[in-house]
Amino acid sequence: MPQRINKELTRLGFESIPDVAGNEPIFARVIFESLSVRYAAALASLEKMLGAQLTAIHMLGGQIATSCWSSLLSSAPDCPSR
Repeated sequence: MPQRINKELTRLGFESIPDVAGNEPIFARVIFESLSVRYAAALASLEKMLGAQLTAIHMLGGQIATSCWSSLLSSAPDCPSR
């Protein structure tokens, strides 16, 4: 997985992350941020299809226990998560 992440980072013009012990949190943050950007794009497409603005993201399951994850999700699409 680190090789795939670094390949994409390099393709996008970012520095690669050294694949060494201790860098796991950095890789996790990149994954979370990438997912939040994808969710924002999916929500924008959904809003366009519906012709309405979504006012909240209701989050269920284990991901809500991660404050960083909740924060990234709520800030990316500009609507509050619950």
